Amino acid sequence: MQYVNCVCVYDSINREAVEDVEVGRLKIKKGFTVMVSCGDVHRDPQIWPDPETFDPLRHTPEARAERHPFAFMPFGMGPRNCIGMRLAQQEVRMVVATVLQHFTLVPCEKTVNPPKLMKMRMQAEDGLWVKFQPRD
Repeated sequence: MQYVNCVCVYDSINREAVEDVEVGRLKIKKGFTVMVSCGDVHRDPQIWPDPETFDPLRHTPEARAERHPFAFMPFGMGPRNCIGMRLAQQEVRMVVATVLQHFTLVPCEKTVNPPKLMKMRMQAEDGLWVKFQPRD
C-alpha cells in the first residue's frame, strides 16, 4: 500500500490512497483521503496501558522496540514527517535545560495533580499551574 500527500495538521495526519485497498471490513478507494488522529492513537489503551498516566519509561529504547513504530508519532511518520522535527526537539531541550538551571518547579495553590486532559487535545483543562522558585 502506498500513500501520497501526507500533511500533519495539529493532531492528525491526512493520507491519500493511491490504489484501492481493504483494511479489515473497510474498503478505501483510490483517491480517497484518510485522516488518522494522532491523539487517538496516543491514547489507545490497546497500545498504551493506562494511557492518561504520564510515564517517561514508555519511551525507553526497550519499550519502543516492543511496540509498533507508528504507535507514537508526534511529528508524523515516514518520508513526509515534519521537516522541523529535529529543530523543534533541540529547541525544547535547550529551553528546558536553561529554565531548570535557574529555577525549580514547585506546586502552587492552583496546581492540579494529576492534570485532567481535554478529550480532543493534548492540553490540561484548567491549565498546568506551577511556581518557578529561583535556585540559589
